[in-house]
Amino acid sequence: MKKINTIFIAGLFILLMIGLIGPQALALSLQVKDKEARQQYTNAKQQYTREVNFYKSVKQDYVTAKSNYRQFKNADNRQVLEDKTRSFLEKSISVLIKKLESIKNWITNRSSLEDSERKAIVSEIDEDINYLNNKLIKIKTASVEQIKEEAKEIRSYWSNYRLKIKTITGRILAARLDYIIKKAEGISLRIKDKLSSLENTTKDITQLEIWVKDFDEKIRLAKEKYEAGKNQFQLINNLSSANSLFSSGNQFIREANDYIKEAYDILKKIIKEMKTL
Repeated sequence: MKKINTIFIAGLFILLMIGLIGPQALALSLQVKDKEARQQYTNAKQQYTREVNFYKSVKQDYVTAKSNYRQFKNADNRQVLEDKTRSFLEKSISVLIKKLESIKNWITNRSSLEDSERKAIVSEIDEDINYLNNKLIKIKTASVEQIKEEAKEIRSYWSNYRLKIKTITGRILAARLDYIIKKAEGISLRIKDKLSSLENTTKDITQLEIWVKDFDEKIRLAKEKYEAGKNQFQLINNLSSANSLFSSGNQFIREANDYIKEAYDILKKIIKEMKTL
């Protein structure tokens, strides 16, 4: 009975994990293990939201100053434009930093990621945050021409970083599915161990053996789709093909998820039958 209960709990675990896979997983999630982690993410998200709202206000000031200068082109308007341009670029960088911090917080709490991979991704993000903080310091004392050059560099940086975000998101989606598949494979082994102990009894386990084979086949197909999706994510290396490759990879992940759901339905039958034995 203890082993059957263990299998049942593991089955429920798969059901819970299924809910984490899908298009919703592209957004930052509050589904973390403990209250402290959820609060950390909430704080990071709120800070980012505040920065975005302030950014919109600063951007409007910049647009207004730019329009006034183009219309009147006097020294006062030029100075106002320079000040607003500096403020706008500073706020743009601050928003990017908060965005990276919220992503970092999300990744830190991904239990499905291997510890080494999670640390590697977080380290990459820390490097980018340091880069942006250094830019923020330089802009405070930069000349007008330097501000223009910095603005071009920041635009180019963020354009390329969008590519990195897609790659990171793909890695996390794949890691989550890999985590579920490994759990399912472990469940299959435990069920087979139990069936082996019943072979020399009077219990009829024919139907159970059929279901277990079907369960294994669904997991095999899920693994196959997972590998295909992971491969698509690994091919992302330029902006022109990033969206199509990410979409293709995500489709494979969804198909793998469908097989996981089917495997779970079979698992419920197996558990019910084993309980009757």
